[in-house]
Amino acid sequence: MRDEELKVELLCRGMKVPEQAWSYYKRSAGFPIRFGDTLVSVPSLGKYDRYSFVEASPYSITRSDGKWLLLKDGEVIREVDVAEVPGFYEKLSSDGVEMKRIFQVCGWDCVLTGVVQSCAYQRRGTQCRFCGTIYNPAYEGRLDRKTPQQLAEAAEAAVEHGIKHAVITSGVMPTPDRGARLLLEAAKAIKERVDIPLEAELAPPQDLRYLELLLEHVDSVSINIETLDQRVREYACPDKSNIPYEEYFAAYELALEALGENQVNSWLIAGLGESDEAIIEGVEELAERGVFPFLVPLRPTKGTGYENTPPPSPERLSTLAMQAAEVVKDFGLKPEKNKAGCMRCSACSPVRDFLKLV
Repeated sequence: MRDEELKVELLCRGMKVPEQAWSYYKRSAGFPIRFGDTLVSVPSLGKYDRYSFVEASPYSITRSDGKWLLLKDGEVIREVDVAEVPGFYEKLSSDGVEMKRIFQVCGWDCVLTGVVQSCAYQRRGTQCRFCGTIYNPAYEGRLDRKTPQQLAEAAEAAVEHGIKHAVITSGVMPTPDRGARLLLEAAKAIKERVDIPLEAELAPPQDLRYLELLLEHVDSVSINIETLDQRVREYACPDKSNIPYEEYFAAYELALEALGENQVNSWLIAGLGESDEAIIEGVEELAERGVFPFLVPLRPTKGTGYENTPPPSPERLSTLAMQAAEVVKDFGLKPEKNKAGCMRCSACSPVRDFLKLV
């Protein structure tokens, strides 16, 4: 099995993680492993009972003679790398908060945080049905809201322990900036404290002046449209689907003007109920505008509206990833030139991996 195919298998089927491995765990969203040049954030089942679909996975990980081994149906298929727990996790901010509650490692050498972990849609009971990032204190004691000073101190400590780039995101706020103002405050504080490439992940502000200001302090942006099938979008995102596509397109254009090529991406989620044709049409729509289509499989999370919806099959995701890679190549996008965040990491998406094959 090629590395690209194994990555897709793990993204779609997940992996069981034994107790001995949890001390190495970074986030509740995925267990990052690396084999060869391939990095994957694997939906995992173990300490956190977050993904019930992983119960049926044939994949597991174990440690033997100082090595991490990936198993399928109990048989070793290859050795893998697991990063050590970063030293900054146990440090405290100046106001006494553990830094692992402020920033957490995402992928291999990136840290991620929700500046505000909650969302206006959540408060109205209209949150996106796939969203598993809403603040839940049961998962690792994350803070609902982090101050700019906390973020700056934790980012500096993370860089001292080998972290290379960072992502800041926020739930959608019920204001014209939709959360961009909070990200602006965070980005300014981080950049004043430490030189680290920074990605902001946000909904397109209704008032683009806030995005314009934010773009002065970040290196890349992720403005996630999730699907360009409006029928599916209205079901998956009961409230967010009211943001017109035109507002996304205007935000993409502004971001590309400010940051340049290969610094703007948008997540597309395969498995929300759309057809393959609709997904590839969305990939083409984004790539034609200069936006990297960051295609990921649905991760049905317990407590969400898609909890009982299975992820796409590995075969389906492989086909979609190959088609997406061909589109990306046709439009001349080069994710390896991205400076920070999801496109640079690509642990959650196979598109960059499949670009090696086209």
